[in-house]
Amino acid sequence: MRAVYAVPDGTSARIAAQSSLPAFPLGEVLTGDAIDAIVASIYAVAGTARRIHDDIDAADPTTADLLHTILERLEQTRLADRRRAPHARRLGAGGRPGLSPRQIG
Repeated sequence: MRAVYAVPDGTSARIAAQSSLPAFPLGEVLTGDAIDAIVASIYAVAGTARRIHDDIDAADPTTADLLHTILERLEQTRLADRRRAPHARRLGAGGRPGLSPRQIG
């Protein structure tokens, strides 16, 4: 970065302010909801990587190769998410399995 007279700012506050990731729920989170939030973030990162890939490739093919490798791994994670057992069944009234709000709506 010295060659272009720039100082990178990778502080957590700066990154959070510029992030396109959905906010993680506050407080106690059900396991299934935590999984949903993490998966939503993975989908968002993969989408951003796909969107910027061509611009990065034109400017710096080596960095684009790294981005491609990261994107491959994210896609593998997304496929694993599709194979996992649905966690949407929650205990309803009387301790019986019920439908989650996502299944109802």
